[in-house]
Amino acid sequence: MLLVDRICRYTAKYGDIHTAVEKAVTECIAENILADFLRRNRAEVVEVCIFEYDEKREKELI
Repeated sequence: MLLVDRICRYTAKYGDIHTAVEKAVTECIAENILADFLRRNRAEVVEVCIFEYDEKREKELI
C-alpha cells in the first residue's frame, strides 16, 4: 500500500489529517517505502500532504 492510500485509510479511521499523515509516513518508513526520502523530508512531506488535502476539501465545499 502506498503513502497516499495509507493517508486516506487513516484519515477515515482517525478523522484527523495530521494524525493520519504522521502515522502513514511512520509506517512507510518502517516498511522501507520511500524511506530515505521520507526521513530526509518528513516535515515538508507532512506539510504538503496536509495542505493538499485541505485544498481538495475546500474545493469540494465550494
